[in-house]
Amino acid sequence: MNRRTVGILALLVVVAFYALGTGFDFFFRFLYALILLIGIGLSWAWLNLRGIDLSVTRDANRGRVGGYLEGQVSITNRTMLPKSWLEVVEATGPSANTSGRGLALVCEQARAWRIQTYLAKRGVYRSGQVRVVSQDPFGLFRLRREFLDPQAYIVLPAVEPLPDLSARFAGLPSDSRTTRHWEQITTNVSSVRAYAEGDSMRRIHWPYTARMNQLMVKEFDMGLSGRLGYCWTCVKSPISGSSSTT
Repeated sequence: MNRRTVGILALLVVVAFYALGTGFDFFFRFLYALILLIGIGLSWAWLNLRGIDLSVTRDANRGRVGGYLEGQVSITNRTMLPKSWLEVVEATGPSANTSGRGLALVCEQARAWRIQTYLAKRGVYRSGQVRVVSQDPFGLFRLRREFLDPQAYIVLPAVEPLPDLSARFAGLPSDSRTTRHWEQITTNVSSVRAYAEGDSMRRIHWPYTARMNQLMVKEFDMGLSGRLGYCWTCVKSPISGSSSTT
């Protein structure tokens, strides 16, 4: 209820008070005119929302932050009465509570237009709920009706380009690459498997155990640096053995 509606209702009460208190014809005529004005405005705004079909379709069900999700809004007037002073606005999703589109429809007319929803925040949203606001010519009443056709879509995080990234460095070895399984506990974990009898309690992966509802243990990797040290020990051992014999 806007200020104009509050003002006209207050005026109606004052005029009714003077009409009943004084009995003058002028106040009675003024009172009838105000009642007729309010009745026409309320009926106009209410009838504008009857007999409307509205739907929202999306071109995709996912997007990324910083992009746009395109779609189409279709509205049809199924009655013989024309519709005017209508405002169509999306009521769900990241673009909710934004300005809508004003339009008017003649009898049996259908209109459609493209929409773009800016994706500002990642998450799961439901689109398809559209609010239609109707207003009378006098600006006294604003009635609304919501059309619900839920469609879920996902907003993924934005993809940031990595500068100066060359494909030549993709095959370079690193200490975190899986090279060889090792029975001892190291800093490199290669995989997780089910608990077997004889496994140490230190090898249990507790977060994964809680998720799988059974004991899960970690399998460790020797690591690139560990393998190099192991190989270097193997190379030195024959030399030291030969020197000791001589």
